[in-house]
Amino acid sequence: MGERCFAIDLDPQASLTFSFISVDEWRKKYEASKTIKSWYDAFIDKDADLNLANLIGQPVRANVSNSGGRLDLICSHLALINVDLELATRLIGHTERDLRNNYLRVHSRLRQGLKSLKDGEYDYVLIDCPSAIAGECPPLL
Repeated sequence: MGERCFAIDLDPQASLTFSFISVDEWRKKYEASKTIKSWYDAFIDKDADLNLANLIGQPVRANVSNSGGRLDLICSHLALINVDLELATRLIGHTERDLRNNYLRVHSRLRQGLKSLKDGEYDYVLIDCPSAIAGECPPLL
């Protein structure tokens, strides 16, 4: 319909991802290093900040229209199931100030990551969260 849309699949069920990408395509192009799990793993394992823009894929099935619109997608990964527990370990600190700073860093992670996208590049941004946290402020933010 001519709109520029960006979707991030944070749900380990990966329903949004597999709505636009076949399992075979996901395994070949995305599974190893181009999912939201890669982004979280870099933070948890190496304290690194990957650029979200480097993880964006453009599903062929979603971009077949001649309307000028497009869908960009950051795929989920089935192994995201424990990422909230792994992120919780990043909250530990030796002082109250450390705890507060760690809390803010972990809970603003996605917001900071979205800042790496070009301003005005998308008309809509869709974030698919796990159903267990629907209606709440996700711990991944």
